[in-house]
Amino acid sequence: MLRGVLGKTFRLIGYTIQYGCIAHCAFEYVGGVVMVPVGHVWLEGDNLQNSTDSRYYGPVPYGLIRGRIFFKIWPLNDFGFLRDSPNGHRFSDD
Repeated sequence: MLRGVLGKTFRLIGYTIQYGCIAHCAFEYVGGVVMVPVGHVWLEGDNLQNSTDSRYYGPVPYGLIRGRIFFKIWPLNDFGFLRDSPNGHRFSDD
């Protein structure tokens, strides 16, 4: 898991994500592995011990997201402004 990265946002559709569940975790999972369904994203806050995020609510539907993704900071070898994703989903309205 990535730690110390501000505003961590993971857009991994159909991937498996392993995470450490915190004590108040309400999302049902098996062995700390979650499958992010199509049409959803996995979001984590930058304050691991005090963030109410996907570790609490589970995958978030696209329809609930208000904002625009335009820059990626992790992984470092892919740092920079985003363009359209390989699967054709647009990151912005431009």
